[in-house]
Amino acid sequence: MNRKYELQTVICALFLIYRLSPPMAAKLAELDYEALSQALNYNAEPIYRFRTDNYSEERCEYRSDLLLPHNGSLIFTQPEASDSAQVSFERSKELWILDDLTIAVVSKIELTDSTDTFTMTYRTVRTRNFDEIAYEIDIDPDALAKELLDMAKSFYDCPMPFQEL
Repeated sequence: MNRKYELQTVICALFLIYRLSPPMAAKLAELDYEALSQALNYNAEPIYRFRTDNYSEERCEYRSDLLLPHNGSLIFTQPEASDSAQVSFERSKELWILDDLTIAVVSKIELTDSTDTFTMTYRTVRTRNFDEIAYEIDIDPDALAKELLDMAKSFYDCPMPFQEL
């Protein structure tokens, strides 16, 4: 099956779980799945179990083993808790579309120092089973649809295709 149609099947299945508002449903009906597929592929990145990012020469960067066997594109984040004092703490759940067009729900904990020069992120898989998504993450369907539409539009900023569909 064509990647564009496989992606359309996955996205439509997601919105069978969550109900869209009528205006957003009308916009989503016009979604360019070919552009979205290109944008998802362009935004795909390896998903590490643990990683540190350094914006200063005094600290190191680190990448642990991969959390998932495929690269993925983050399409939705549900914040759960955050706190900041000396160190900023954020806990959230994320929805990823992987290169093989499967969906993963991931828990994320992120610690950032007060100067924003060092970040530590730990992720763990909550589910890769499509039937369990609704139990693992509370998705705002309108926000998800807007994110997908924005990703598809971002492809038009650089219209040269880099992936054959």
